[in-house]
Order: sequence, then C-alpha cells, then structure tokens
Amino acid sequence: MTRKTQIILIRLAFLILFLAVIASGKMVLWLALFALTLPAAILFGRLYCGYACPMNTVMVAADALARKSKGKRRETPAWLKQSWIPWLILAVSVAVLLGSKRLLRVNVPLLPFFVLLSFVLTLFFKPEVFHHFICPFGALQRLFGRWSMRSHHVQADACIGCKKCEKVCPNLAVRVDAQTRKAVIRPADCLQCQNCVQVCPTKAIAYQRVENGSH
Repeated sequence: MTRKTQIILIRLAFLILFLAVIASGKMVLWLALFALTLPAAILFGRLYCGYACPMNTVMVAADALARKSKGKRRETPAWLKQSWIPWLILAVSVAVLLGSKRLLRVNVPLLPFFVLLSFVLTLFFKPEVFHHFICPFGALQRLFGRWSMRSHHVQADACIGCKKCEKVCPNLAVRVDAQTRKAVIRPADCLQCQNCVQVCPTKAIAYQRVENGSH
C-alpha cells in the first residue's frame, strides 16, 4: 500500500466518523475532538487539517473534479485577502451556535454547512481560498501552528527550486525564494498533507523538528 493510499484511507475513516457523529446529533463531540487538536498542533503541526478535517477531505475531491473538467477557476478576490475575515466568521459562527441553542433550543448544523461550502467553493476557486482566507477552524489551527515543534521542512542543499511543491500546496504554505531559488515551508500554514513530499523530484522535503526561526 502506497503512502498516498494510506492518507486517503485515513481521511475517509475520519470523514465516516464525522458523518456518524453528525447523524447522532452530537456535534459537540466533534468540536471537542477539534479542541484537542489545537494544543496537539504545537507538538505535531496541523495534522488535523491534513488528515481529520472533513472539509479538507471533500475539498480534495472537489479539486480533483475541477482539474479533471479543465475549467479555469477564478482568482482569489482582492477583498477576501484580509487576515481578519476568518476570525470574523469564527465570531459569527460562535454567536450563531450559542444564540440558536439558547433562544431557539436547536442546534444549527454549522459544521455540515462549512463542509458543503468548502466543497462548492473549491469547484470554482483554488483550495487556498477556503483554507487560507475563509475557514474559521483553520484560523485557530494556524494560530497554534505558529509554535509547532514538528512540521515538513525543505532541505535547502537538495532543493532545486522547481516550484512543484509550491504549485501543489493547498494553503500557500510553500514559497520558493526569488533570490535563493530554494523552497521554504511555513509551519503555521502547512496542513501536513504531504502533497509537496509526493511531487518533490529530489526528495528534499521531510517531516521533522522545526528549526529555530522557521516559523
């Protein structure tokens, strides 16, 4: 079994678990799982985003569909490139959850809504639009990921600056420096999805302890 197949199976397992939790009406259980992954992101990076997040899993499928259709996807709207937008969405989401529970005595299906939204948006925009500029859960993961002790890292002496890793990154975490022609991965944005590892022709990328100054 290839590593790629293993990743797919792990994502599908978590997606099935997510659907089971939602079907049981106990959304709080998934939110509790998410909360546990926040301090875990300090130790291991954003593994939740790359493997457990149902939004990422359906976005991978949507991205594959969009690529297969060969339709030209739209660029990120300029107005959306604001760092505060995911936090605003998070605040509104929390208010909706608490308000609906107290006032209407109902649980708003907020998580399924975001899963559907992420899928639809990825059909028309690149994955980075939702991951980087919209997802409120990603904003929290990014905050804790700033101090991650382990993440994917590029060995500069082996990097040839081909930009293949940059092109497959779904969250703008990889950038090839214009002067050094070497790729650099920001742990705070890295979803640990291993897309870059799978396309690197020189095997220059590995999951390891974050070096000082890499954040």
